Parts: sequence; C-alpha cells; structure tokens
Amino acid sequence: FPPTVKFLCEAGTGYNNIPIKQAREQNIGVCNIPTYSTESVAHMVITYIMNFSAAMFSQARMMYDGKQDNFRVFQHPIYEITGKKLG
Repeated sequence: FPPTVKFLCEAGTGYNNIPIKQAREQNIGVCNIPTYSTESVAHMVITYIMNFSAAMFSQARMMYDGKQDNFRVFQHPIYEITGKKLG
C-alpha cells in the first residue's frame, strides 16, 4: 500500500479481498461492517429459494417466448418447500 494509507474499511461483512498480513505489516488499520445488508441478503436468499422451487425464471421465459403449453402440463418441476430445512 502507499504510505498515505492509514486505514482500510471493507464495506461488507468479510475480509477476503483485503491482504490483512500486508496491512498489519504496514500498521494499517482494517475493519469491516459486520451487519452490512443482513436483512437484504436474507430477503434475497428467500426470494431465490421461492423462485427456484417454482421454476419462475423458466416459466417467465416461456411466456416471453409465447409458449403457453406449460400451463396444461408442467414442463418444469415445481418443488414444495414446506417442511424443508435450510442449512
């Protein structure tokens, strides 16, 4: 790092993109934001789970392409998430 760098702050939850060893060797302080976007990440994960379980992207693409035959016999599997465990 240039000698003018005194502090690095990761605008996120991890340090994986900061060379911690080099920062310590140069007496550069390092921090992160441990609660950055926690609710947004949880919201996005639930949205993805719901979309993937119902094949929403595939079905939306079929609609966009003018193919409506998926509504007579499902061509993409739909997975129930009730009772499933995450993690």
